[in-house]
Amino acid sequence: MAVGGAAATAVALAGGTKTVRAADGDPLIIGGANTGTSTTFLSGSTVSVDTAGRIAIEGRAAGYGLIGRATSDEGTGVAGIAEGVSGDSVIGVTNAPIGDWRGVYGQSNSTEGIGVLGEARLGEGGIGVKGVADAGSGSTTGVLGSSASTSGIGVRGVVDADSGVTRGVFGQSISPDGRGVEGYAAASSGLTRGVLGTTDSPIGVGVEGAATALNGQAVGVHGRCSSTDGFALLGSATAASGRAIAVQGETSSPDGLAVEGFNLATTGGGVAIEGNSLSPLGVGVHGAALAVNGPARGVFGQSNSLDGIGVDAFNLNPTGIGLRVSSGRSQFTTIIDGTISPGTHSTTVADSRIIANSQVLIMLMGNPGTGNAVSWVNVAAGSFTVNLIKAVLPNAAAVPFRAFIIEKA
Repeated sequence: MAVGGAAATAVALAGGTKTVRAADGDPLIIGGANTGTSTTFLSGSTVSVDTAGRIAIEGRAAGYGLIGRATSDEGTGVAGIAEGVSGDSVIGVTNAPIGDWRGVYGQSNSTEGIGVLGEARLGEGGIGVKGVADAGSGSTTGVLGSSASTSGIGVRGVVDADSGVTRGVFGQSISPDGRGVEGYAAASSGLTRGVLGTTDSPIGVGVEGAATALNGQAVGVHGRCSSTDGFALLGSATAASGRAIAVQGETSSPDGLAVEGFNLATTGGGVAIEGNSLSPLGVGVHGAALAVNGPARGVFGQSNSLDGIGVDAFNLNPTGIGLRVSSGRSQFTTIIDGTISPGTHSTTVADSRIIANSQVLIMLMGNPGTGNAVSWVNVAAGSFTVNLIKAVLPNAAAVPFRAFIIEKA
């Protein structure tokens, strides 16, 4: 054992560094102050029964086993240096099988201080601070951050590089049921957030979820809510002007869906997607097909039910407009063309879409003859019959007509 002080011998090394080495048997004052003006070396060559390494110095006490104190502004209380390839410069071990013990504990009383700081300065893949929980079961934690401040941060990751795909915090899990990053807000009231992402860039993304699997029903972002009035996924654009978008979906697949809503309930009036607007000029749901050619659809509705409705327009005001075509043409596949042959006064058209409650509007597209016109239309399930006042002249041309089929609600 070697200590610095009057009893030690000063030795000058190459480079001019003053060190002190004491021979075995030199005194060390227990319970008193030992002061030296040069560096003191303590070397241990025996293998400890507690660890697989060699211990130069060991401190035991009911309080602190070892304290290092730095009195200068930029000094270091305790410094550990490992010169081996895979050594540990500082290691903390707690052997208690239970209790809230710490292997390593760091504390700072400064308003801008750091309790524990880890830096990886050299080499690609270095780790500043690493926490490992080796237990094979239980809710163990590799790294835990805690803050008691009303505006504090439990764990904060900062990347100072001004370029590259850097990550402030990166989480990874190799379990088939694992989570790379999980956020949990335990408060039972208030506007809490399990995970909050914020960006200051004008083209930045606050939170991004990426599913990189090339097949299967992978999900980039999944929102889940158990509340009867809750939102599984809520997008909020707080800008008071501009074309702010609360939720936007994008897909590059020719068969893809940018946004899909799916209601799993098999009963009740469940809604897959609902849009609401409070503005007197607002739009609840707006669909825009930006392609300049092809049969693109701004809004498409589909129902597989025999009694279902593909698109239902409803105005709560009984004098309001339920459906309006503001611009462009209107097309209906329930418009049917037919003819009435010469020498006949009626013709029957079969169509499976016709039900007993259908309304058939007939427009003659040719001249049926002087004093002739549509008399009445007989509607039955699967067909309708157009009747003229009198028969078309035998030597006249067939009379074309157009039938518009609608249904009374």
